[in-house]
Amino acid sequence: MLITKKFVLLNYPKTGSTFAREAIQKLYSEKYRENPVVSKILRKLKVREPAIQELMLPNIKVKGVSRPRDQHGCYCQIPSRYKNREVVTVVRNPFTRFLSAYKYGWWKKYPPVSQLLLDKHFPHFPDLSFDEYVDLTELGVEHGRLGRPPGNLGSQTVQFIQMFFNNPESTLEKVDDKYLENQQYLKDVPAITFLRQETLNEDLAEFLIQKGFSADDVNFILNMKKINTTNSEKVAGAVWTPKTLSYVKHKEKAMFDIFREKGINYDSPL
Repeated sequence: MLITKKFVLLNYPKTGSTFAREAIQKLYSEKYRENPVVSKILRKLKVREPAIQELMLPNIKVKGVSRPRDQHGCYCQIPSRYKNREVVTVVRNPFTRFLSAYKYGWWKKYPPVSQLLLDKHFPHFPDLSFDEYVDLTELGVEHGRLGRPPGNLGSQTVQFIQMFFNNPESTLEKVDDKYLENQQYLKDVPAITFLRQETLNEDLAEFLIQKGFSADDVNFILNMKKINTTNSEKVAGAVWTPKTLSYVKHKEKAMFDIFREKGINYDSPL
C-alpha cells in the first residue's frame, strides 16, 4: 500500500494498481523532490512524515502456502495512525478480472493449494483449461482462504472481503446464505473510493486534482500506457464457457452489488 498525507492507496491485484502506484510515485517524486540524505535523517528522527511511503506487508489472505511480503496490503493492515485518511483503490469488472488472472498465470508460479492437492486434483498442472481454473480457485478458497467449502461465495468476493473489510476474518465466519440474501455486505464494507480500471487514467487524474494537485501536475497520467496487461478483453469471447460465466455471475454477486451502490455497473462479456 502507499501512504500519503492525504490518502492511502490499497493495491487490489489485477485491476491496474501497478499503474496507479507508479503514477502516484512519479507525481510525488517530482512534486516533492528533496535531498535524500536529509530526508532519510528527518524520517529516522521522526521529525517529519515523508510525503509518500510504500509499505510491503505480510500476505494474510492465503493460508497454508508460502507467500513473500508484497504491496497488496489490506484495509485491516493500515496502521492506526493513518486510519483517518481517505482510502482509495482501483476496481475492475469481475468478469475481465477473473479472465485476466487466468491468462496472467500467477497461479502457476504460486498455486493457491499445496502440492499434495495439486497432484490429487490436477495431475496435469499447470496445463489447466478455464473451466479447470474455476475448480482450482474453488479449492484454493476452501483450503487456502476459508478453511471450509465456499458455498455461494466466489473467490473474488472472498478476496474482496479480505482486502477491504474492517474485520475480514469475523465477516467471513458469519457469511452464510442469509447474510448474502440480506445483502449485509453493503453495510459491512467501509467507506472506500473506487477508481475504475476501465477509465483509470481519467479517474486517477481527477482524484489527484481533488487532493490539491494541479491539472498540469497530473497531465502526464492521461497519456500513460497500461502496465502488466494481458489483452484478455480482446479474446474474451473465445474462452468464456457456460461454467465460467455462471461462476462469476452468481458467486461474485456481492461484488457487483457493492459496485452498483457506488454507481459502477458491470455487464457480462457475453
